[in-house]
This record gives sequence, structure tokens and C-alpha cells, in this order.
Amino acid sequence: MKFLAIGFVFGMIFISLDSCFSFQIPLTTRQSFPARSVSVTGANRQKDDKIHRSTLPRLPNNIYARSAPHDVLYHRKSTELYSHCASSIVPVVWVLTSVLGGASGTPFVVKSTQTWYTTIPLPSFTPPNRIFAPVWTVLYALMGIASWRVRQTIISMQSASGNPILSFLQYNIIPFSFIHYIMNISWAPIFFGLKRLRMGHVLNVLLLVTLIPIIGIYFSIDVWSGILLLPYLLWLGLATRLSSEVCKLNPTEVKLGYWYNNAKLQDQIWKLRKEAGKRVGFES
Repeated sequence: MKFLAIGFVFGMIFISLDSCFSFQIPLTTRQSFPARSVSVTGANRQKDDKIHRSTLPRLPNNIYARSAPHDVLYHRKSTELYSHCASSIVPVVWVLTSVLGGASGTPFVVKSTQTWYTTIPLPSFTPPNRIFAPVWTVLYALMGIASWRVRQTIISMQSASGNPILSFLQYNIIPFSFIHYIMNISWAPIFFGLKRLRMGHVLNVLLLVTLIPIIGIYFSIDVWSGILLLPYLLWLGLATRLSSEVCKLNPTEVKLGYWYNNAKLQDQIWKLRKEAGKRVGFES
């Protein structure tokens, strides 16, 4: 759990920096010279470079513009290699951070599905517990890819939409998506950890309501990014319907407190049974 938390924190820091700075390194503007027909080597080359340096302007950090074609070619190749490595690493970090953040709620889910969650009445269409982990892992990965693609497209956008409101939303969609993501990973601690079923359902509704415009803006920026979020929309719709039915089957007892519901009752019963088992020596 500590490893997941540390990885998630470092990943979010990386994504924040990546959203502010581009990893593409522009080539330094160089003065071009006509190719020479005679190969220059050794002492002649040093003399030739000295003559050129005396006539060339200095670039920042006292670097002279060089006329040697192979120097320019080497710089271009090294820059392209760095940009290629960066463009390969960045999306992986976005995806891993998204998945690690989603996995932060796993301990609450695992503990609940092994105790009180199995004892409360659930809707007939409740999916098996074993499919939740792989489904959410895939969905978080798709969310990371979609956000990265949108971020890349925003960086390369030449002009914004003619609509000022749409332009504002397009250029600020990554922070909005981040807020939605924080709401998403907060659901498991609220629903399973605190056993506040109604609050979890309200949060599901807010997630569904905010996801629809986010997908629309993603489509306006990059079509494939919007398509990648469609499975998440479908699953979130199912989760919202499921949480609604769970609240109906496990109503809140107002007399015992606004947040007291069957989930809390079953959790207390489970703890009492476990404590009783320890007292009689059935459990350690």
C-alpha cells in the first residue's frame, strides 16, 4: 500500500510538470554554409574552425554556431532520440499513475467484500466481485491514455475554437478531468470504508453528470480520446444504478442517526462475531 501511495504521488508530480512543460526540444537555429568540396581534417580543420568562429555570432551560453555538417547532424539525431524516448515514457507514466491511483481504494473494497458486504441484500444484477478489479484496471488505463492524448493535442493546437466558452474548457480540460479523477478514487473509501451508502450514491451521480461534458470536450479536441472514455461512461452508469438499488435495499435508519444503515449494522455484527470467536478461542 505504501508503494502504491508513493508511486501515485510521484506520478502525479510528474504529470503536473509534464502538463506545464513540453518534452519536445527545439533545434537551435544555426547559420548554414555552402558545402565544401574538399575534405578538411587535422590542422587545416582547426584553422578553418578558428576563422569561422571569428566571423560567427555567439549563441546563448557562449556557444558558437558551427558550420560542420556532421555536428549539426549529430545534434539533430541526439535531439530526435531524446524526444522519442520522452514521447515513449510520458504516456506510460500517465497510465501507471492513473492505475495506481485507482488501486488506492482496493484495500477498502477487499476488506468489505470479505466481511459486511457479503451479508447485506444486493440487487440481482450485481456483477461478481472478481470482475471489478480487472474492469477498473482497464478503465483507469484508458482514462490515462485519453488524458495524455488530449494533453498532447492541446499543446499542438494552433488555434482555439471560435466559441470563447468552449475554448476555455478545451484549454482547461485537464484540471477539470483531474478533479473528476479525485472524486472517482474517493468513492471506495466513502462507500466501502465509511459505509456511507447514500453519500457514495450521490458521488456516483456527480461523477456521471460531470463525465458527460468531459467526454464531449474530449471529442472536440481528439475523437479517439472521447471514444476511449465511452467504456468508462457505460460502467459508471451501471455502478450508479447499482448503488441506487443498494441504498433502496439497505435504507438509512433515521431514528438511529442519519448515516446509520444496514451496512453499518452488519459491520458491527461481523466485528462482534469476530470478537466472540477470539474470546472462545476459535480465532486468533
